Amino acid sequence: MKDWAWIVVGLGPCIVHAAPKVIFRLDDVQDHYNVAETRAIIDTFLSKNEVLNIGVIGGPFFGNDVAIVDKVTEAHAAGCEVFNHGDDASTLFNDLTVAQAQQHISNGEVATFRPYKTFVPHENRWSTTTLKALRRLKYKAISAGAESSFPMAVNLGTRPLRLPQVTQTADYAGGLWLSTIDQ
Repeated sequence: MKDWAWIVVGLGPCIVHAAPKVIFRLDDVQDHYNVAETRAIIDTFLSKNEVLNIGVIGGPFFGNDVAIVDKVTEAHAAGCEVFNHGDDASTLFNDLTVAQAQQHISNGEVATFRPYKTFVPHENRWSTTTLKALRRLKYKAISAGAESSFPMAVNLGTRPLRLPQVTQTADYAGGLWLSTIDQ
């Protein structure tokens, strides 16, 4: 795997916790879904020798479309991280028990890309039970939620590490992502 860095950047004051790199994330990668677009995005990053984090929806949604599977496998071999984006797009993790969350997270894993380090819950919905399940499964990071204040503090001592997905476009509260329109 290529070395890559975590960065947190804001308008005005910012906190940088590693090398000045941005993490690009492509979510919802699955069989027979936006195949040409997904392949084109991955090819663009590979052609520039840049790292792209690829969120695979596992379970029954990944593994049968050769065009997608081969492209994600190629990107993984080139150093891109493949992260777990759940076992389906309808499971929301904010109301699950630890056991339920652990089962859904495990079901989302595609054996080819183990071990997983990062989990990204759908619609950014998660709770403390999600974190407990991730700890049990040895995940290192969750990328979810939104921050509206700067600088965005990231506690590097917590596991799994929580990195915001979105900045200054929404407010985060209780594991739910709320658009500013909803307030």
